[in-house]
Formats: sequence, structure tokens, C-alpha cells
Amino acid sequence: MSAGLLAGCVTTQTGYSQLDNEGKREYLAHVASETPVYLRVANSPLPGGDAAASGAAARYATGAILGSTAAFTANSAEAKHPDYYVVMAVNLPKSVPTTAVCEDKQIPKSGPADAGGFKLTAGFCTGGQTLSSSTARGPSPTDVDDEAFRKLVRGAIQELFPIERERDPNERGGVLRIGMVQF
Repeated sequence: MSAGLLAGCVTTQTGYSQLDNEGKREYLAHVASETPVYLRVANSPLPGGDAAASGAAARYATGAILGSTAAFTANSAEAKHPDYYVVMAVNLPKSVPTTAVCEDKQIPKSGPADAGGFKLTAGFCTGGQTLSSSTARGPSPTDVDDEAFRKLVRGAIQELFPIERERDPNERGGVLRIGMVQF
């Protein structure tokens, strides 16, 4: 029964980061201040390939980051700061580190989908370096308009730029506010 309950869920995981959450959001605010942020998808097995997946991912990412007005585009020419960008790689092989999505070389070809479905590895990049990365896993979408793809993109982008959490006044590390995020 629990497998049936989890079948439609998207799980997210933070990856590598050079910055704390506040730093990630400051960079994003700067890059997105007057222009959309360039976002591309690599190794998409979905109909329409990388171009269709990139366009859909940019639409789904726009407005998905809590507390941010950042917009995204699949057209690098529309970005005022194309040296800062987001890459999302589909089913990155397990042997490849998440930082590989930002390197200035070909992203390794997709591995087979995990038994759990589809894996989307995201990186916030500059000049071939990873500033932050995240991974979202969930059911395999049938195309870029599938709700499953939208949830994966939104989960990955929210984990890439998480909101700071307030700590309790006694600094014991507990979180004061707990909320449920909808993708």
C-alpha cells in the first residue's frame, strides 16, 4: 500500500553547493533582476528532445521558487547574464557527480531510468563551475506537458534555491516554521 501512495510523489535532494542558501538566492536575484535566467535541459528522452524539454522546464521553473520573482528562458539570447545559467540533466548516470551538469564539456549520456522512474539533476552554474546542485526523482513523464515533468522541474528548482529556514530562539537547530510545499 505504501508503494501505491508514493507512486506519484516527487522526492528532492540537495547536492553540491559552494554557497549557503542565502548566497544562492542573492546570486539568483542579481541574475534575474532585469531579465530571465537561461535554463536548458540535456539528454531528454521525451518527445521533442532537449529543445522541447528546455522550453517546458523554463515555463515550469518560472514562479516556482518561493519568495522569488525569477523568470527562466530556454533562449540564451534573452538572458542578460548568460554566464549564470541552470542546467537540468535527465537520468545522469549514478557514477557521474552532480557537478558534471555545469562542466564545459558534453554531459554524459543518460543512464537507464531507475526502478523508481525519472531522475532530473539540476545545477546552477557559472563559467563551467557548479554553484549549487539538486536532484528530483519521480514517476516517468510521457511528454513535456505531463504533470509528472512539471513536478520534477519545480522540485529540482525549489531545491536548487531553497528558502532560509528560521531557527528556534535557543539555537538548538530546530525549525520554527514547517510548511508543506506544493509542486
